[in-house]
Amino acid sequence: MVPTLLQLVTNFLYAIFVGLIIWFGNFYQQRLSLMAGTMELDPKVRLLYISFFPIAIGIFIALPQFISTIRRKSDIRFNWIKFVSIGLPTLYVSMLPLIYYSIGKPMPFAALLLQYSMLHTLSGVVFGYLLLTSFEKLRGHLT
Repeated sequence: MVPTLLQLVTNFLYAIFVGLIIWFGNFYQQRLSLMAGTMELDPKVRLLYISFFPIAIGIFIALPQFISTIRRKSDIRFNWIKFVSIGLPTLYVSMLPLIYYSIGKPMPFAALLLQYSMLHTLSGVVFGYLLLTSFEKLRGHLT
């Protein structure tokens, strides 16, 4: 019973930690938006932040599972199929604001995807989560 309670408290504290990172990150993003709007800051800095911060959040969310996977005694493999089929499209959508405004050329699906800021934020979180969860332990060898 005690290990279960310890795990519950640990998970709860970790959720609070990730929530605080999201809260402070949102506050910082608003400050960057204000600074970019008054030309105190290069707008590309804000674009970098809104592209990479959701990926960092996804990594923080996946970190406990990743540590648990690494601790198991078995060979590690990288699930390329999951990474290529889900990870690369979500990376593209997450990085689209940065790529679009840096290159300035028409990109595939850019007009549609740039209308919804929540879409590239969620894509960044999914990519960050998938980046760590694509590492898996082998359970058995197929011959």
